[in-house]
Amino acid sequence: MVPEHELGPVGQARMAALLPDLLATLRRRRRRAQVRRAVVVAVVALLPGVAWLAAARALAGLPPVDPIGPLASVATMVHDDPSILARCEVRDIARAEWWLSDAALQETLRAVDRPDGLVRTADRVFVAAAAIDPFPSTAP
Repeated sequence: MVPEHELGPVGQARMAALLPDLLATLRRRRRRAQVRRAVVVAVVALLPGVAWLAAARALAGLPPVDPIGPLASVATMVHDDPSILARCEVRDIARAEWWLSDAALQETLRAVDRPDGLVRTADRVFVAAAAIDPFPSTAP
């Protein structure tokens, strides 16, 4: 920056005296901004931890929560009530016509023009997929 006119000796002396004060002021302002930023970062970083510690200390003086206590007025513990057990019983639906002997099954398959579907392995007997309809039918 070039001034429009030259300063006289008094103006130059005054400017030389002001320069160190201006630089010191500038350094102080920069330092204050750095400290302010550091304090904000420290508060933001430490605040959750301090809040957690405060909550832990506050809860340490409270009695332990009884999980059964609040439910006692809403529900009743039942150990062996027969009527409740009867409601929970699973009933199998088994019809006599569903159970056939091996001979009766082969006879039934021949009567409906199906291939013999028995497969014997060791101690088990299976019905082959070829003898079974892919979808249930209404025929017996």
